[in-house]
Amino acid sequence: MIELTIVLPTKNSEKYIVYFLDSLKKQDYNDYIIYLADGDSTDKTLSIFESYNFNYKIISKSDDSAEEGINKCLKKIETKYFCILNSDDYIGETNYLSGLISLLKNTDSDVVFPNFGSLISETKKKILDQSYSFNRMLYNNIVPDIAWIAKTEVLKEGLYSTDYKVATSYHFLLRLYKKNYKFKRDKNFNYYFRMGGQSYKYGYLGYRECRDIAISYGADKYRVYKAFFINALKFIIKYKLLNLLFGIKR
Repeated sequence: MIELTIVLPTKNSEKYIVYFLDSLKKQDYNDYIIYLADGDSTDKTLSIFESYNFNYKIISKSDDSAEEGINKCLKKIETKYFCILNSDDYIGETNYLSGLISLLKNTDSDVVFPNFGSLISETKKKILDQSYSFNRMLYNNIVPDIAWIAKTEVLKEGLYSTDYKVATSYHFLLRLYKKNYKFKRDKNFNYYFRMGGQSYKYGYLGYRECRDIAISYGADKYRVYKAFFINALKFIIKYKLLNLLFGIKR
């Protein structure tokens, strides 16, 4: 029985998609269908994906943004659960999907989160342990902002906003949290984001968008701006100055 829809946006992903698809293929859980939203790829992304023989549907082959493609997929979901993954990331454990699905089934949670890590290269990963309370969402972004699994019924609160370039998932999750949907985390499972991806390229913009979203939902401005300045400073030091001065990419 198919009970999970995996939404997978892609665009010219041939460089890294094999590494991601291999990690998905190794899962001990296969009761899922993949909804693919491609941003008009001009490389071999689609042919590589199709060669894996997943249970899938191509929902869109041309979108103005990742959010538009994601929304096309969300509107068509018929399964009990869904998640959104990135084609250049990596799923850490072979029981990642089954473990998070089990958490959803056996608790009163509506959205379940894994732990978070950075994918520096195919042979180098770094876990960034997430131990903070979900209340942090009220004034700061939460990670990972995708790769969680949710009950499809949460979509009655709305789809992804197209007003943001980077912080769309934060807006989506904060809206749910403010409406008292229950979040849980299992740190036995790790999802790795590839360094240098969209969230790193547009990091400063993402912090600005998160700041504005938090304030629009009534967060304490002092805490919001404190988090914004700390995050922005860390980003500038880690990903801008070190690269500029020494060619170091963190």
